[in-house]
Amino acid sequence: MSILNNSVSFDTLPEAVQTILEQVQELNQKIDNLPLPAQELDENRFVGIDEIRQTVFPQWKKQTIYNKSSLGELPHSRIGSR
Repeated sequence: MSILNNSVSFDTLPEAVQTILEQVQELNQKIDNLPLPAQELDENRFVGIDEIRQTVFPQWKKQTIYNKSSLGELPHSRIGSR
């Protein structure tokens, strides 16, 4: 809507908020309708440390994840040597 392209005043605030709420609702509906990537559909698959770093903790180094796992701060399971 054009109200958001201009400066918002006290008088136009309710209309601006309504426009924002409508746009957020529309975006939420679009997000909900997006198909999930095939890899996310299998909730029981195992992931490696590199995938954990990329998706969950990108700011952590590998050693941080290993340390937190060994201290029991991160839930994990070990399959063989992996």
